[in-house]
This record gives sequence, structure tokens and C-alpha cells, in this order.
Amino acid sequence: MHLNSDNEVILLGCSNGLDLDEQVRLKITSLYDCLVNEFDLKVHISPTIYIDPINNETHDATYRKEELYNALIDPNIKAIFDLSGETWR
Repeated sequence: MHLNSDNEVILLGCSNGLDLDEQVRLKITSLYDCLVNEFDLKVHISPTIYIDPINNETHDATYRKEELYNALIDPNIKAIFDLSGETWR
């Protein structure tokens, strides 16, 4: 796959949500800045990356499924980055 400048991408979480701690925040910010500044992409960030601040747990599976599905059917989204899992902790 080849991405062009001004393509739209989304960062989302398909499984376990990430804590909003400083280390994770820096990693996400660094990735976002790289995609925007170095690759000139338009980046959307789904709330499913992080744990739900209301109940302090990973977002409901139905909500995560809907976010992924909406990204898959959106003709403007050219790439999906799943940022869930232990490697981001």
C-alpha cells in the first residue's frame, strides 16, 4: 500500500485500551506528529485507543467494532493503525 500526502488515516484500538499515562501520551503524540509532519497525512484519533474514562476499562466491544467498521467503510480512510496491546504500555 502506498499513502499519499493528504490521505486520511485513523488511529484506533481494537482490543485493550491504553492508560492515559505520560509514557503512552508521549508515544501517541510522537506517532501523530510523525504522521502529520513527516508524511503529511490527516490523522483521526478514535477514543477506543484509550480506556473509557467513565468506567476506567477498555471500551465496550460493540463500540470498538463500530469504530473499526466505520473506518473500514469510510472511503476517505486509507489506513488503519491499531494501537491496542501491550507494546504501547
